Amino acid sequence: MSDRRPHSAAVFAGLGLAALLLWMPVAAAGRRAALPWIYQRPAVLSGEAWRLLTGHLVHLSGTHLAWNLAALAAIGVLFAPALRPAAWLRVALASALTAGLGVLWLQPEVLATSGLSALLHGLVAAGALAVAAGGRRWLGIAAFGLLAVKLLAEQLAGPLPWSSAAAGGGIAVDAHLYGALGGLAAGLFELRRRNGRPA
Repeated sequence: MSDRRPHSAAVFAGLGLAALLLWMPVAAAGRRAALPWIYQRPAVLSGEAWRLLTGHLVHLSGTHLAWNLAALAAIGVLFAPALRPAAWLRVALASALTAGLGVLWLQPEVLATSGLSALLHGLVAAGALAVAAGGRRWLGIAAFGLLAVKLLAEQLAGPLPWSSAAAGGGIAVDAHLYGALGGLAAGLFELRRRNGRPA
């Protein structure tokens, strides 16, 4: 696994760098600078499909960005070696698209979202699965259990008390669930692929 660590970590670093680069115009010019990139339902339905991906990288507050980058770094430290770089890219893409399309199709009342959190939930789901299959079963079970408890709590009681303040607005908790499901499906695909079974 150690031979994959630097390259896999670069995927997490790249996601963080992309989020930082998209934050710079917002920091310099205000939230209006994020409008071409955030998920906005009317814009996506009119053909601006890139927002399904770029919306995950855009943040409207520095606090939200800082929390998400810290979580991204922690996930990378815990799970990066468990999958190859290309596998992590597929997991990230699947998580982002599942979250974006889930909100688009199932939550027409959500008009706009931004931030990495839905994609992060997908990375955790895939990472927990991969480390459990790779020999660190206790870490995978603990991470998956914590993720499941968080998702269940959000479904039953809404956003965690501190998360809305950190994000600077409302939290689309169902996007977290969709992202986690996308990451889990992609993680299962990658494990079957790694083990030489038809995916």
